Amino acid sequence: MGIKTPPGYKHPLKHKQRGPEVQSLAAAKTAKPRIPIGEKEGSGSRRQGQNPTQVLKHTDEKVRVRVVAYEPKPGQFERYDAMRRSGISDKDALLGFLRSARGKIGVLVDCSAKDIDTLTLDQGPAFVETNWSLSRSGLAQIKSLLDPFGILTPRALGAKIGAAVIVLNESD
Repeated sequence: MGIKTPPGYKHPLKHKQRGPEVQSLAAAKTAKPRIPIGEKEGSGSRRQGQNPTQVLKHTDEKVRVRVVAYEPKPGQFERYDAMRRSGISDKDALLGFLRSARGKIGVLVDCSAKDIDTLTLDQGPAFVETNWSLSRSGLAQIKSLLDPFGILTPRALGAKIGAAVIVLNESD
């Protein structure tokens, strides 16, 4: 178990003052040379088989968006009703429904303002929340369509996004 030492105690051999030459030597060993970003591409640090021209440039930052999905009313979507009849819980069925609709986010970004009015969902009491990573520009386009006046809370915007992608997914 060991001997307990008082909280303010410092061992004299372990905490000796180092001279300046010892400190600078230790700092020199830990300091790594900085390689400018432009020179890194020419070095052998890339993955084998990766062409430097194929390296993706980071053009658009991703942001986290809370997406909320409310339970559709019975009879609104046959696939959701079939999931519920098969014994899947409300939460799992909603998450699966939302996960399958995730691919329609690109279609939502390309929608026009008049198409947005048809993307509503009759909501039941149950809901689930999840986080999606969306590009900042895509989120700005979705926000301009679903919240043109900028008055919705992040959760309300997430509920509109969730309802819209579910309706888009089930309309196909």
